[in-house]
Amino acid sequence: MKKLLLMLAASLVLVFAVSYVALADSTLKVYYDLSGTVSAGGVSNSNDPGFSLNYEYTFNSDKYAWGIGVEWNFDRTAVGAGSGVTWIPIYVLGQVKLSDAAYLTGKIGLDAFIPDLSDPEVTNNPGLYLAAGFGYNISKNFVVEVDYSFLNGSMSDDFGDSASISYSKLSIGAGFKF
Repeated sequence: MKKLLLMLAASLVLVFAVSYVALADSTLKVYYDLSGTVSAGGVSNSNDPGFSLNYEYTFNSDKYAWGIGVEWNFDRTAVGAGSGVTWIPIYVLGQVKLSDAAYLTGKIGLDAFIPDLSDPEVTNNPGLYLAAGFGYNISKNFVVEVDYSFLNGSMSDDFGDSASISYSKLSIGAGFKF
């Protein structure tokens, strides 16, 4: 897990460095994630609302934009659960511009699934990340966005037992383009 976080940090530094040289947009967003649904082993529960930090690097044309992104979903706890989960999706994204300000966005990638467990016998496996949303550029440097996203992962132990875990949420965010 330390290798994943180190690789993620190094990737962000590289993307920030390149964004000042290339003709592209970098966007840093903060999302408020409404109470979503966590499903584990066939049992579904709602989870606490929380915050996410998002960075996207996009290349723009007249009608479309495409790029890469990463999001840190801060620790969430499902109702009745004793421990929480952190999700970190890394994805590619596409945007279709509806006007000079409005756009639709779609995202697909992999997510790192990090439960608050200290059990060395449990292995966390990444899963698929999917998201769709609507955004609006308030000004040249300020954007608001609404996204619906689905994240999943799985856990397995040394005894051959495994469980699939998924999380779906609706997020409202605002960000700054630079």
